[in-house]
Amino acid sequence: MTEEEFVEKWSSTYDVRYAGISYGFLISAQDWGKIEVTRCVPKAKQIPGEITFEVILTDIPYKMDYKRDITVIPVGKAYLIKNVVEYGE
Repeated sequence: MTEEEFVEKWSSTYDVRYAGISYGFLISAQDWGKIEVTRCVPKAKQIPGEITFEVILTDIPYKMDYKRDITVIPVGKAYLIKNVVEYGE
């Protein structure tokens, strides 16, 4: 799928400016060590039926932090990721 096709398909549902095109999912680095969640705080503004967390993923050996807003939705007895907003490193 080209970037243009991606934008056309998903821009009505998601803010595709934060899609992280050409990056890995959650962690943009190609090589990474031990990843830990070092911050996970619910955001103040929530949409009913969704929970959005401000998350910091830390690559411990490489001393890199990755800021993400991760939205989850309840599905049955589990929560599934609905959206991930990636901020520049």
